[in-house]
Order: sequence, then C-alpha cells, then structure tokens
Amino acid sequence: MLKNFFLGPFYDLGRFITGIVAGPPPTRSFSRIELGAVRRIVTDSGCDLSRCTVENLHIFPVKIEPGRLFDMLMAWQQWPCSSFFPCPSTDGQGVSWFAYRWWKVMPIVKMKLSVAERPSCIIYDIVWGIGPGGYHSFLIGQAGLSAQLRPGLDPALPAQTTLAIFTTLPKTWLFPEGLHDRVNYDICRKLQSSTQRWS
Repeated sequence: MLKNFFLGPFYDLGRFITGIVAGPPPTRSFSRIELGAVRRIVTDSGCDLSRCTVENLHIFPVKIEPGRLFDMLMAWQQWPCSSFFPCPSTDGQGVSWFAYRWWKVMPIVKMKLSVAERPSCIIYDIVWGIGPGGYHSFLIGQAGLSAQLRPGLDPALPAQTTLAIFTTLPKTWLFPEGLHDRVNYDICRKLQSSTQRWS
C-alpha cells in the first residue's frame, strides 16, 4: 500500500506520457475480425454497445487454465502500482461493485458486475465517473481470439488460454486512448507475472 501512495502518481504520470508519445503495446489488437468477435460476445451477454465509440482491445496468453484464471480475476482484480486504488464491494442485494478511487478517497470510476460466466467471461457495467454507459470486460479462452503468433509477444511463452481485455465506452476527453493502452497493458503484464508464479 505504501508503494501505491508514494510511487503510484509517478507510475500514472509515466503511463500518461508513454500513452501519448509511444505506439500501441504488442498486446493491442486493431483487427476488425477480433473486434467484431468481442462485440458479439459482449452483446450476446445482454450489453448495449450503441453508445460505445471508444474501443480498446488487448489479447495475450496466460499460463493457467481458464477456470483458475476466472477465479483469480473474480477474487482479485489485477491492478499494477497506481494511485488509483481498486476497491471491490458487495451491496445489500449481493451485487458486486468495483470502484477505482484516487488515494482510496475520491471515486473516479464505479462499475457494477453485469456478467460472470465461469470460465468464459467477466463483464462490468461502467455506471459512474469516466465512461458511464460503457463496459470493461475480461474474455477468457473465447473462439476467434488467439494470442499465439502475435507480433512482439514471446512465442516461447507457454499458454494454456488466451485472455482478452476489452474496454469500450462513449468518447470522452478525460481518458485518452493512449492511457487505455498503458493501463490494460500493465494489467496484462501483472497477470502474466502472477500466473507464471502460480502455475
């Protein structure tokens, strides 16, 4: 926690600058076929994408089987060192909420768990803050999405499944595209590091 408090803002500033000046990371997908596939998955799960014009898709391999990956994501949202703290909670009706807060005080984004189908997908509605009306999704081992042979990724990395992180929301100046890239890429790297140790 102290690392987040003292170093988190510098990591966030670094992500913002890197997102502006650097190109997309190797996990980023611009494929029309893959974007169409994730749109269908999210839409078939009951989500309305009619307002969503910003799309950020990252696809990468992980070393554990889909069920364990699903359980890990449900139990602990992977979040690298940042001044935005992830704060999971459950309300009186048993609905799971997830908030990213600045210094664990001021809410930045509040999300409600919309879909959790083990082991294939976890989808959050973005209901307040940056990008209301959008969705943040984890799609596990879905057909039509492959992390193998992606340019820039280690071809020797043994993978038991493929994870796609798909963020889509109405266009907003508060959260530039490059920052989406760095945040989702850092989640990818944190997950890969964690699953390498736990596999």
